Amino acid sequence: EDDGARMARNAIRGCITFHLFDVRRISLEALPRHLAETPLYREASARFLGLAPDALASWLVGELERAGVAHREGGELVAS
Repeated sequence: EDDGARMARNAIRGCITFHLFDVRRISLEALPRHLAETPLYREASARFLGLAPDALASWLVGELERAGVAHREGGELVAS
């Protein structure tokens, strides 16, 4: 993985983590739309990752669960 992709992944993961701590939960169905509509996430993904919003959301949920900062609860991603 090149530096740009690594930095994009870290930026997206960090920003979403802080967003989730602020809102406490986000609908798993709404997450791809949020990623697509937010310029930072949309542009970083397009430029460095080449992931569609659904794929980016799937990766992100897995990363946040793995790190222990979030978990799935029903149809939502909840801050741990």
